[in-house]
This record gives sequence, C-alpha cells and structure tokens, in this order.
Amino acid sequence: HDRTAVGADRFANAVAARALYGTPAIVVDLGTATTFDCISQQGAYLGGAIAPGLATSAEELFRRAARLPRVELRRPVRALGRTTEESLQAGVLWGAAGQVDALVRRLALEMKGTPTVIATGGLAATVAPECETINRVDETLTLKGLRLIHESVAHPETLAAWVKKQESRRSARAKSVARIEHEPVALFDDEPAPEIDDDDVIVVTGPEPGERRGRDD
Repeated sequence: HDRTAVGADRFANAVAARALYGTPAIVVDLGTATTFDCISQQGAYLGGAIAPGLATSAEELFRRAARLPRVELRRPVRALGRTTEESLQAGVLWGAAGQVDALVRRLALEMKGTPTVIATGGLAATVAPECETINRVDETLTLKGLRLIHESVAHPETLAAWVKKQESRRSARAKSVARIEHEPVALFDDEPAPEIDDDDVIVVTGPEPGERRGRDD
C-alpha cells in the first residue's frame, strides 16, 4: 500500500524480471534477507514476502549457540547428519531451500497463471540448485533492473523500442508453437505415396513343418 516502503532493489528486480523473463513471475533474492517479489500477468508489482537470509540466520545461530561451530555453507553429503558439521550444513542449506519452495508455492497459489521463478542475489548459486521451484538463476538481475530503469528515464524511446521488440518475439514464438501443435503431419510432404510393384515384394518364410534345423542338416 505504501510504495515508498518498498526497497529500491525489489523494484529493480521486478522491472528486470518483467522485461527479461516475462510475466507472471516471482523473484527470489537470496541475500542478507531472502525476499520474494511477485509480478502479475499484466506486469504489476503485487508485493511479496521477506524472510531471514541464509547467511544471516546461520550467523545468528553460531553467535547464540556457543557450542555450535561455524561451518562452510556447502551442499551436505546427507540429510541425516552424523557429525555436528554435517547436521548444520543439512539444516542450514536444505532448510533454506525448503523455505524457498514452500513460500514460492504459497505465493503462486495467490497469483493468476504459472509464474516463472527467478533466483538472484549472492547466495543464488548455492541455494537454487537445491530448490524444486526455481526455473532461472540470474545473479545480476538487480543490476539489470537498475540499468533498465536508468535507460527508461534517460532514453525512453530506446527502452520502448526494445520492449516492443521483445513482445514481438514472444508473440512470434507463441504463434509458431501453436501452428506446430495444430498443423497435421504430412507423411510424404504433400507428395503422393510411392507405388509398390508386386515384383519388388519378397516373402520370407520359416522352415517347413518337420524340417530339422542345426549343424547336422
């Protein structure tokens, strides 16, 4: 409701997602906080969700639990940790991936259409491969959004022409797919089927009943 309360980075993500990946879309920005930004089919910014970032929550866990050591945030070998390090890696990384999937699915239920889900931010390359709902990874999405916003202010005619070109390409692709799906398949490319002469047909039969087979024959 209050547009001034939304972070500029979230608007930049939404602009880039709309221009580069189409709508509807959900942007998952995996940074200090994990933010979820939803863009409607019409390209409107709808809002989203904010959760603690993976590194932020892990650092707070290490700080408050004196006996838990800091561990490298990398893919664990197994979910069932057999050491404190394995347990932390499984809980922190796969817990964050599960959080992303759960929130994306809930957000998608409140949107029209099937959104494209784009991951960005410093931890996107680490978390996205462990998620089931993320379709794209673009670590520089925010910067691309800032560039698009700048160009729209400095050179509005350039951005308008670029957006029109992208829409034209998407429309052409959609028409091409629709034509392929509904076009009947021509067996001989509209040419008449070749005629087969009876003399060209060779009938192969097996051994006569009672005929022996083997090396002794």
